[in-house]
Amino acid sequence: MNSRILPIKQASCSRTPYIFVGCTSRDGSGYPEQARGILRCEQDAYKYDKLLGVKISVIIPTFNRASTLSRAVDSVLRQKGVLFEILIVDDGSTDGTREVIDSFVRTGPRVRPRDTHRAVSLQPEIKYLYQPNRGPAAARNLGIRESRGEFIAFLDSDDEWLPGKLAVQLRYFQENPDSLICQTEEIWIRNGRRVNPMKKHKKYGGWIFEKCLPLCIVSPSAVMMRREFFERVGLFDETLPACEDYDLWLRSSARFPIGLIEKPYVVKYGGHADQRSKEFPVMDRFRIQALRKILESGVLTPPQRDTVSQELKRKCEIVSQGARKRGKLVKHEAGVLQARFSRRPARIYIEKGAEKYPFTASLIKRVPDVPREIIEDKREIIARIRRQENPVGAGKRFLLLAVDRGRAFKPFPNPEGLVSCHFHSLHLVEGCDLECSYCILQAYLTNPLLTVYVNVEEILEELGNFLRSRPNQVFRIGTGQLADSLSLDPLTAHTEWLVPFFARQTNAVLELKTKSKNIHRLEGLDPADRTVVSWSMNTARIQRAEEHKCASIGERLEAARQCVQWGYRTGFHFDPLVDYEGCLEEYEEVIDQVLATVPHEKIAWVSFGSLRFMPELKRMMEKRFPKSPLPQAEWVRGLDGKMRYFKGRRIESYRRLAGQVREAAPEIPVYLCMETEEVWKKVFGDSTDPQRVTDQLNQAVFASSS
Repeated sequence: MNSRILPIKQASCSRTPYIFVGCTSRDGSGYPEQARGILRCEQDAYKYDKLLGVKISVIIPTFNRASTLSRAVDSVLRQKGVLFEILIVDDGSTDGTREVIDSFVRTGPRVRPRDTHRAVSLQPEIKYLYQPNRGPAAARNLGIRESRGEFIAFLDSDDEWLPGKLAVQLRYFQENPDSLICQTEEIWIRNGRRVNPMKKHKKYGGWIFEKCLPLCIVSPSAVMMRREFFERVGLFDETLPACEDYDLWLRSSARFPIGLIEKPYVVKYGGHADQRSKEFPVMDRFRIQALRKILESGVLTPPQRDTVSQELKRKCEIVSQGARKRGKLVKHEAGVLQARFSRRPARIYIEKGAEKYPFTASLIKRVPDVPREIIEDKREIIARIRRQENPVGAGKRFLLLAVDRGRAFKPFPNPEGLVSCHFHSLHLVEGCDLECSYCILQAYLTNPLLTVYVNVEEILEELGNFLRSRPNQVFRIGTGQLADSLSLDPLTAHTEWLVPFFARQTNAVLELKTKSKNIHRLEGLDPADRTVVSWSMNTARIQRAEEHKCASIGERLEAARQCVQWGYRTGFHFDPLVDYEGCLEEYEEVIDQVLATVPHEKIAWVSFGSLRFMPELKRMMEKRFPKSPLPQAEWVRGLDGKMRYFKGRRIESYRRLAGQVREAAPEIPVYLCMETEEVWKKVFGDSTDPQRVTDQLNQAVFASSS
């Protein structure tokens, strides 16, 4: 029998070309090692039917580790008594990895059992998969998608397995049919010497979620899982450049136990220069992202949420202290550390042509360690994200820098039958990194990536020409329709462009609308009464349960107070009002807090609007936020096709809350968001003219500067 190389083929389910390689023993002698002693006779083959009938997919991701890859693959080929395939995923190596794979073909024959009637083979097939460098998470996911086994095992290309590893784990699954994942103990080698793992690295079996929080105690090279495992918890998070395994073990250990075989079957090598911990020295920053993600997933029990919150706080404090100790913080950046840290993208995609703009260079300088890639077409990336378990959440971890093609400035859409306040939108960002369960953008935007338009100078030049061509018209322009106006400002610094621009305009005012506390870049800018900083407000109960990643109500009020001291006027939008028992009393308390914190003359406007959403958003809310009660309320379809509370209840709420503001501060303009003229008149009286309210809003901001 002669070995053979199958020709390069195009995968039917992937764009990635790969090579199927006939696998053999490294010593070139007849049968591969794992076949010896097993196929001595047909009776012995039948004896191992249960093992041979189960195929394991062994996935080895690698990047520039040609020097250790042979050792890893050899250790897989030494596994006996099991049927498996090997998938080597080359994550863009440039060091001869392909030649190492070819060597496994040249050194020995392709072997099949002598009993061809049984059509059973212990000979593994090696599949070589290549992709441009995208990180270990993407490499493992590619291997999973291309694999065919009922079970999946991973081996890092700098580690090796001891004989019997696969057979022992298969036996574990036979004895524990309900188990989805197990791992083995391991031997550690550091810089060529055996060392004992520290106590904090001790492995545990069973329900180990709390023990997984400090650091990763599950090793990719030591695990085996059923394919169903990934159907239950999803794939590796490709937005994490490191700690992607920590994230996966959190998601899995929160749902089911992880088995442990208390004998070492893995040799784990460390100390070499290309380890991820050396490439990304502050690994806790990625663990923080994973903790935030699991905290907002809706799968945790209340005790688990408390434990995760405590660990998240501890890690944030450690990272902040470390940054200060290393002298990485200057006075201005100290105030935005937490915001920058939590909003740091996992990767930046730059549409071809966008790299030429100064805005792009400035943004990249703020996060120089974030991987970036110039792309020809965003559609392939969007399609890849949409295949993930939670595409909306996954897209929030990527930043796409693009060039706007004349769509940034437009009137706010006004559905037929609803009163318009003649507002205009300026879209410099599309997509929101915050996580409100009721956010309409989840169902509205087709692009899950956080998209930032980099040709800001061109956009503002066109806007300036538009405003100058209409000197007798007044424009209220906001940036908070397709994104939060300030949540990404530590990265984009949009306010440093916008506030000075609007300060020069005579017929336009800017409204920054946010749920964040990222106001630090506003300090030192002169708004010239042309910028209003507004906050979306809710009760503390709704903020905690439904507005994830957002500032607390107290933090929003403190930020508003600070902005007033810096010379800005403020606005407050009680939208969406959420109906529940006792809600009006709680909203009244928040209104009292607003009026007690901010001088009334510094409040440009207050608005009210009830929770409303497109019908398709209901299904998305149920999937992404399964613990939220909002989709289960009683809803009716409104004139605009959106689901709303009953009209009578909305009118009752508006009358009470708007009346509270008008009684306490009659000088503050109050209006309703996305409501019919009938509702307006029943709330404010038959004499109320919505156009007059619009004029009052315009006068409120322009009269202050006269």
